Amino acid sequence: MKAQVLRKSLASLYAGPVVKSYTDACEAPVGMWSGAVPLKQVRANRNGSLVRTVEKSYTHPREIPPDQLSFNDIDSMYCVGNDELMQYYPEGLGGKVMQLMPPGHPRGFLYRKESHLLNCYIEKVQFWKSKKNVLQTLTNGRPGFIIDGPSGSGKSALICQAVHYARIRNLLTLYVPNVKAWTHGEWCWPSTILPGFFDAPDAAREFLKYFAVANRQLLQNWKLKCTPSDLPLEKNEQQPQNLYQLCEWGHQAVAPASVDRQSVCVKYLFDEISAEKEQPVIIAVDGWNLFSHDTHFRYPHPDFLRTLSSLNDGSTDVDLYPQEFPRIPASRLSFVRGLNKIILAKDEPNKFFITCTTRDFKPFDGVSGFADVENDRYANSLDEYAPYDAEKDSFFHPIKTNNFTEYEYRAFLRFAINSGELAGLGWGPMWHYSSDFERKLYKIGFMSERNPQRVIDHYHQEMVWRYEYKRTRQKQYLLSRNRIGSFSRNAQSGSVGSK
Repeated sequence: MKAQVLRKSLASLYAGPVVKSYTDACEAPVGMWSGAVPLKQVRANRNGSLVRTVEKSYTHPREIPPDQLSFNDIDSMYCVGNDELMQYYPEGLGGKVMQLMPPGHPRGFLYRKESHLLNCYIEKVQFWKSKKNVLQTLTNGRPGFIIDGPSGSGKSALICQAVHYARIRNLLTLYVPNVKAWTHGEWCWPSTILPGFFDAPDAAREFLKYFAVANRQLLQNWKLKCTPSDLPLEKNEQQPQNLYQLCEWGHQAVAPASVDRQSVCVKYLFDEISAEKEQPVIIAVDGWNLFSHDTHFRYPHPDFLRTLSSLNDGSTDVDLYPQEFPRIPASRLSFVRGLNKIILAKDEPNKFFITCTTRDFKPFDGVSGFADVENDRYANSLDEYAPYDAEKDSFFHPIKTNNFTEYEYRAFLRFAINSGELAGLGWGPMWHYSSDFERKLYKIGFMSERNPQRVIDHYHQEMVWRYEYKRTRQKQYLLSRNRIGSFSRNAQSGSVGSK
């Protein structure tokens, strides 16, 4: 009998990548994915001797800066480092983009055709004076783009990518990741400095804080031109000398001065941006159609300010008489006033808008009632007060997004499975209990119609399907066994009775 030669498995010989970035550090232990991701032997000549190494047939997408992405990268994934994510998105990510970026997961984006268009556009914005005609042609003579498409088609992800493309090129970028915070926040207040206009103080302070953090170096070099030099100060405070200090002055005060300060700061911030005619400014807004509708705030009753006795009791609610007065249009917010002035002005060639709509509305099926907060997936969605046509109802050139193409879908799902589930998240070591990749590709594609958001939802449901299939087969087997057993018992009792 021959002695068997003991050989080490390829998994035991796998050393893993050299960790040079956050994405490399997301590599899971080999036991989590051994068998799911094939390994291969590679022989290389190092210093005259053959060295055998073991490599994975799949690796995480590389961390590629946007200025190195090209036409050849369309329909593929690329990653952003965790430090970059925190540096370029202090405001947070719009929509539901963050749901595929839990701890330990690579921060991946899909480079779609629309992403490439925005990347090329922003690359030319740096040289807007010499590229003015090209930029005008790309936007069809309009001040910017508006991305529109069905719910979950990746509009917010494209805005996030545009912000990354702009900030990594050191362009001043004004980013509003969630318009709902302005139009459907907790409260609004009459503007301190603009009669007839209103403020959303909470949203304004958040905006000023993160706008200053994200663009700190640019704002510190931006000397004030329009802002008065006698702004009210607290003890030991100094007058703002640049735009960064103005933003800090606007959001750092405590109540009740914070309400007045954010109102004054937002007004003069847009005055300063409008006065700048040399430096390019990118304005990215996620949910622009909400700025074209009414807010959910209502005009205050005429007796509101007259009967206001204290800022500490419940009488500060401007919606105290909600049945009597109409909703405040979003155009009456001082923040939206500043944006609209830039859009309508003829002398703002260095301002470039990249916006998208939100379609996160409650579907109206003709039956109104109280939502089931546990099971209603639209519990946090808004009511759409009026339909919105991206081309006719805005001043921007529309970009239509749709569901994934077959190539986009395959690249995205491969990333979600091999860089997510098999990186230690999701079902991890239970990959063998789930379907193979081609089966998942078919099932999830069939259920989701390749809608990006529904792809993610059904990807997380896939293991539940497997469990339900097993339970269904088990029940069918038990029922058939019981039925066969009852037939045999009845047959036996009948035969005994006849005897």
